[in-house]
Amino acid sequence: MGDAHYITHKPIILLVEGPRKYVLDEVEIFMEDYIEYPFDYYYIGGRSSGLFTYHLLDPSKRDAVYQEFNEKHAWYVGGDITNETRSQQFNKIFYKHFPTFKGIPPQWRNANFDNIYDDDIIELEKVVPLVLKWLQDPIKEAEKYFAKAKKHREDPIEHKLWRNYAYSFKYQEINRDTNVYNITNEDYSFPANTHGWYAVIIDVHY
Repeated sequence: MGDAHYITHKPIILLVEGPRKYVLDEVEIFMEDYIEYPFDYYYIGGRSSGLFTYHLLDPSKRDAVYQEFNEKHAWYVGGDITNETRSQQFNKIFYKHFPTFKGIPPQWRNANFDNIYDDDIIELEKVVPLVLKWLQDPIKEAEKYFAKAKKHREDPIEHKLWRNYAYSFKYQEINRDTNVYNITNEDYSFPANTHGWYAVIIDVHY
């Protein structure tokens, strides 16, 4: 995911034990303690809305959609080219490759981040490969950041930054470089039995 030190937005997957009707409340209660620091604000979905659906699509067809969009259009928005314009262009290509798709295509969604889409809260069982790919080993992450802190001992700001990341991983806390976090257990664990668990994609800003 890269060094969080140089990013202002990033996606984080939160793991939450159900039932489904309480998942949103659990996320909001948990994130209350992390607004102001380490995050300024967050959205459920936000710029990362559709990420789960993207990874569940047939890869060959999905790649064909993005290749055709890149060849025919562009990704910038401005002037007469609005988010809605790009959405219409993308959806036309998307439904050509996925004519029976039910739901909202994963790209160029409504720019109003207050919208929460159903597929941004999903049964964990459906996205296990993605979550395991993103999951971090907090011990290894701590060691990595302690090494960075040591390397930057002559720079007090950099040294403190990387040391803070190191201790955050060491003590199993969510931080700006977290990819996946289990908010039910408040650690980096992956449930042994995924039944009844949910994955929630959030977009954090700092």
